[in-house]
Amino acid sequence: LLILEFKMLGRLVGDPIFEVVAERAMDKLWELRDSKTGLIGNVYNTKSRSWDDPMSGIGAGIDSYFEYLLKSFILFGNEKDLSRFSDYYDNIVKYMRRFSVSDSNVSNFDNPFYFANVNMNTGQLQNHWIDSLSAAFVGVQILHGDLKAAIMHHALFYGLWLKYDALPERYNWYLKKCEYALYPLSLNSQSYVLAVSGNSAPI
Repeated sequence: LLILEFKMLGRLVGDPIFEVVAERAMDKLWELRDSKTGLIGNVYNTKSRSWDDPMSGIGAGIDSYFEYLLKSFILFGNEKDLSRFSDYYDNIVKYMRRFSVSDSNVSNFDNPFYFANVNMNTGQLQNHWIDSLSAAFVGVQILHGDLKAAIMHHALFYGLWLKYDALPERYNWYLKKCEYALYPLSLNSQSYVLAVSGNSAPI
């Protein structure tokens, strides 16, 4: 979802078509929310017109949806975007927020909490991991004014960083272990560095 980029592009070049198409996509996704939970899934199949992956969360594959709703309001002042964000944020808190990772090795802070991945149709737990991109939600919480919650949420990621000397791509909060130690794209980049420089030293 490139609503911010397309809105800005349309206004810079004086052609509203970019904004119109981007707004249409956002409107369609809003219509595709589950009627019970108000959540959307992770992968929508435009051919079958159904959700291939009903997992709803705050991380990879879905994070830009609600983030861009809020930032679109901040940038362009569209009250509809703010209203939709506020509704969606309430649903995230209602269905995804879980308190305490209960792992003394993860955080020195009291009661860090996380947002679990859930089924968009039921709000029930879908899996036991959180990913590194979900750390960006802390910034969204701050922009929304939910400062106390943002600080408590950030404590989890800060604790993970201290534990692993980096933010794991995925952390299994049930097994209390890192599932992917490195973001795969960093390995891809490393191969390019090796190809052009001959230097295999880690970056």
